[in-house]
Amino acid sequence: MRGGPQVIPRPEKFRLGEKAPWERADITIPERISCNEIKRILSKTKLNKIPATYQEAWLGTSLTPRQRVAAEKALNSAKPTSSVLVPLFDDVNGNAHTVLTRRSQMVKSHTGEVSFPGGKVETDESIDQAALRETFEEVGILPENVTLIGHLEAMPTVASGSWIVPLVGLLNPDSFVDARPEYAINPGEVERVFDIALTDLMVAGVYREEIWEFPGFGEGPVGFFEVEGDTIWGATARIIRNFLEVIIGTHKVAQSSTR
Repeated sequence: MRGGPQVIPRPEKFRLGEKAPWERADITIPERISCNEIKRILSKTKLNKIPATYQEAWLGTSLTPRQRVAAEKALNSAKPTSSVLVPLFDDVNGNAHTVLTRRSQMVKSHTGEVSFPGGKVETDESIDQAALRETFEEVGILPENVTLIGHLEAMPTVASGSWIVPLVGLLNPDSFVDARPEYAINPGEVERVFDIALTDLMVAGVYREEIWEFPGFGEGPVGFFEVEGDTIWGATARIIRNFLEVIIGTHKVAQSSTR
């Protein structure tokens, strides 16, 4: 069954937003897409570098009023950048899957929400080191079993006033068990780990956009992916949408400067 147990703080009044970019009549969704093809796309779109700072990963896409406030807050904040890993592997049919987690009921923030493994970048480490360290701590994937192939756009978060930098990494199939990654879940941080084919995220009815009213900011879009057993929304849904747009070619890369 699609949808998950987490509580969505949906306002009383909302309306449906626009359809997903991959639902446009002029877009053909591939039946499958391999990790090698994704690597080629990241290289073609110049997203194949590993950024040293959030500025290098911020592509300057259009922001809603609420996101602009979040960007200003993040730019002026002393809080550290966060980084997440978007892990990829091919199934037996050569179709790329990504790995996601459901956060434990014991964590202080975003309890029960779906996210990519990751966390805050410590003062003595780089963005990529933080993503790999957090991934190992949360789901047991060893850093040496990940090959980083690029990044997605950094995004500001309203709640924390910081930046999230998503890094894309290929998982080493030599470390798999029965053709899938082997996990060692940290129950203090993660209660579920699962994977899903990127093409399945573009199936009709999985994604929807809602328009919410944010007090003091006006209306803004909120995206949702309804998958088996969980609902993906918030920053994670924004990362996935960005990734899928890069894959199908509708994401426009326009480097923007920051202060």
